Amino acid sequence: MPTNLEFKASIHSVEDVKLILKKINAVHLETIKQLDTYYYTQFGRLKIREINGSIYQLIFYKRDEIDKFRVSEYQICEFSEIQKLKEVFAKSLGISGIVNKTREVYMFKNCRIHIDDVANLGKFIEFECIQESDVEKCFELVNYLYSIISPNIVQIHRNSYIDMLS
Repeated sequence: MPTNLEFKASIHSVEDVKLILKKINAVHLETIKQLDTYYYTQFGRLKIREINGSIYQLIFYKRDEIDKFRVSEYQICEFSEIQKLKEVFAKSLGISGIVNKTREVYMFKNCRIHIDDVANLGKFIEFECIQESDVEKCFELVNYLYSIISPNIVQIHRNSYIDMLS
């Protein structure tokens, strides 16, 4: 399974964070709307993600939600029949919750940086460093990003948005 090193925190100012990202030459890739429907599972997390109402992904992930920087294993499968799949999952697994957000996606080296505006929660920053062969370099990169963003951090979060909404 692919692996990320992740970090999440609520932030004071989106504008200040964007200025920092501009200074380090992070590349803005896109701004998207995401609707994540989570389902009850015995292990890990399972959600259907709707991106801009036209791209549909089934995402499974599991991670330790204890450390500030968390290793996450994940699988993503794209599909087209959204309503049928949502109905099957709702009937068989049950819906544990829904997260609605606008996400600005940036890239810096091998790290995706998300500035999220999450309905009923607020503004957040996430780092998802794509782990390649050198895990230590991934930790160094996330530490670097954390150090430059830290003055703007309100609170570090070690769990999913769905947990914060519960």
